[in-house]
Amino acid sequence: MMEEPFFGKDDPVRLQRMGPTAVTYFLGDRFHFRSALISFRRIWMCSESSHWKDIVEYLMEPHLPSQVANTARHYQGAITSETQKDGFPAKVNVVRIIDLWLNTVFAHDGLVGPNERAEFERLATQHGSAAFEYAFRTAVKAFGFHFINLANLAAKPALEFLKTRNETPTFKLVAAFGRKRRERLANGNVIIREGSSEFASEELLQQRFGRLLRRHEHRDLFTVCEQLDVSEKELLYATLRATDFMAFMADLGGVVNVGIPSEERATRLGARLWAHVVSHRVAVYPDNEVETDLLGVEMLSKVLTKMRNELLRE
Repeated sequence: MMEEPFFGKDDPVRLQRMGPTAVTYFLGDRFHFRSALISFRRIWMCSESSHWKDIVEYLMEPHLPSQVANTARHYQGAITSETQKDGFPAKVNVVRIIDLWLNTVFAHDGLVGPNERAEFERLATQHGSAAFEYAFRTAVKAFGFHFINLANLAAKPALEFLKTRNETPTFKLVAAFGRKRRERLANGNVIIREGSSEFASEELLQQRFGRLLRRHEHRDLFTVCEQLDVSEKELLYATLRATDFMAFMADLGGVVNVGIPSEERATRLGARLWAHVVSHRVAVYPDNEVETDLLGVEMLSKVLTKMRNELLRE
């Protein structure tokens, strides 16, 4: 699961309200999602040997270190708590949402059994297909991160401990299809996995910049940048050249007004953005004018620096 792009930093699942009722859903690559569901399903389904509840019970057995058991117990509580929640924005229990999608759309036909396709269609119609899919994706992501943490912080330490007792798995704990783009096998054969994805190793700097800018940890900078009348190429160059947010805006031919944005001015001038960004009120007006208080400028400078460092490091 950790190797799946869906569980990586670049999956763009989010929503953006466009008015009182209109919403734009960003759901990401459907093939990445379907690929992630293969591993997720084997941890989710109670009929599988790798079902998370069975793994947690094993990790809490007395022959394993207490730290492993304590960590497993913590994530057992976190996962159980997650099962009590309703999806968003579709107000249906997340377990029900996942079971319906997995058993009527992804893996089975839903013609018989407790998960019926008719029920799936009813809920999709009631809540809207976009909202229902968004709720499914975010639920899988939430549980998936708990599963990954359980693996890294409890299951892997347990395996390392068992090795000291000369107990080893009967199979290799690696992805069966391999992970490397180019791989030379022991017999001399070479495998080249050439993807059609934008995340290929031939990715250009501007493409990488656009991908990183849309990451969740850079959402504050992206929220401001998407309201500016500039190209992605201009944003890239300004990010590389500017030492702070004031210089960044000046490089883009814009200006930063230091002050607390007012709702009256935002309405009068037709602000494109008037919201809390980096925990401070930020307004973006036409002609690339940004207004925020001094601390807001400092925080935007910090997120700009973080973005530039990550761009140059990756």
